[in-house]
Amino acid sequence: MGWKLYLQPLRAIADIRFQSHECLMRLYDLQMAYHEANGTFANDLDTLLASASDGAQLRAKLQASVDLGTLAVIGDENRFRLEANVLDPQRTSVKIRGPLGER
Repeated sequence: MGWKLYLQPLRAIADIRFQSHECLMRLYDLQMAYHEANGTFANDLDTLLASASDGAQLRAKLQASVDLGTLAVIGDENRFRLEANVLDPQRTSVKIRGPLGER
């Protein structure tokens, strides 16, 4: 009974958070590859997903784990920012700034 009422919902929330983290880290990798190819970071999600061979699958995973209405992809020549709210009960806000290795 504890599994069904307590642990199973907790595991579902943890799975959504983990999937959102994987997707955002994939976006991070895409930003780094986009910068290497173009000399600037992508400034919107569509541009970033168009540069990926698995863009449609990544969009579907993002849609299942984050609120696409709150997903922000902001980039310029030197840095970028990824922000989104996770589709969990707390609407956890996740922010990633990059590139990390140059600070």
